[in-house]
Amino acid sequence: MVYNVLSVFIGLLLTPVMLIWFWKNKPLCLIEWIINFLMVGLFIVYMYFAGLWAYITGYYAKYLVIILFAVISFLTFSKARRLKFLCTTSVATKLSFGCKIFIVFIFLLINMSIIYSFPNKEKDIVNLSFPFKNGIYYIAHGGNNTILNYHNSRDYMKYALDIVKLDKFGFRAKGFFPRELEKYNIFREEVYSPCSGTVIEAVDGMEDYPPGVYMVDKSMARPNYIVIQSGDLKVLMSHFQKDSIKVKPGDTVREGQLIGKVGDSGLSFEPHLHIQVTKDGHGVKFMLNGMHLKRNDKMKID
Repeated sequence: MVYNVLSVFIGLLLTPVMLIWFWKNKPLCLIEWIINFLMVGLFIVYMYFAGLWAYITGYYAKYLVIILFAVISFLTFSKARRLKFLCTTSVATKLSFGCKIFIVFIFLLINMSIIYSFPNKEKDIVNLSFPFKNGIYYIAHGGNNTILNYHNSRDYMKYALDIVKLDKFGFRAKGFFPRELEKYNIFREEVYSPCSGTVIEAVDGMEDYPPGVYMVDKSMARPNYIVIQSGDLKVLMSHFQKDSIKVKPGDTVREGQLIGKVGDSGLSFEPHLHIQVTKDGHGVKFMLNGMHLKRNDKMKID
């Protein structure tokens, strides 16, 4: 998980660097501009889908990046079009072109992998109710790909989602990684049962710790969580706030019933709700409010 998050953060920091480089670079020929365009463009596409925008720049910044790239492409092409098509084939030019083409190829493969993993319109897929009300919510981790969803590497949580809440500016907290739990928009947010069924597990009483503490103290691994048996499916939600869970094993719950509040218990990078669905111990795909959700998807619930 840490590697997944850090790599995306580094990518977000590199995004303005790539745009500035594309703007300032003076290609020697048109083909060099085309290669630069493809290299930066494919990187931007990757960050559009994989970047955790709500964590650093705000969710809506990804649209600004697309606009800036389009403007820079237009302005730089207006100059590059006057150049000769091919460059002189010096050793330095060949080496530069080779490196850039390699980067283009890598990001092309990565983007194809991401797009190929997008949910398709499968029949009879599990459909649950969204577990929150009144707000704008953001999928921090989700999708059928380890690039978008670190859970995907483990079979039982293969299609799990991590959900946070955004403010009107598209940020999920007041600050980058504040230590105070109250600064996270989703902390203490009421959670509603996404399905009807029977509670078969409910653990409460675990402390809510400051973000990231679990990374140095693995004794905090167990979260407050609920498992609901709904037909032959088990729906697990975890990282509830201490003493907030409203149900106990054996209780029958109905869809939309209040069951607890979001906290930061267990192995949690920061306050969020983790939700997953399993059948016979294996993770299964599911929708929320009829939507196939993945990282960077946003849900507005009225």
